[in-house]
Amino acid sequence: MIIDFYYDPVYVLDRFPNSIIKQINKDGSHRIEIPANNGYGVKMWLLEQGSHVKVISPKYMQQYLVDNMKKTLSYYDINLNE
Repeated sequence: MIIDFYYDPVYVLDRFPNSIIKQINKDGSHRIEIPANNGYGVKMWLLEQGSHVKVISPKYMQQYLVDNMKKTLSYYDINLNE
């Protein structure tokens, strides 16, 4: 999995010690490659990071986060499709 992380990358490296920081992006985020599966634990970790993380690949993990965020917003009567 490849992510951009918008906070101290030590939090990624602590959770996924075999991760590799590939680059520092122009916006100050870190592009990190994480050797991880697509299990529940990884998905929950990603959701916990909120706006500190952007999934670059795989696309299905990106879609999982977007779908989850939309569902959460719907609990507050916020509809992004308007």
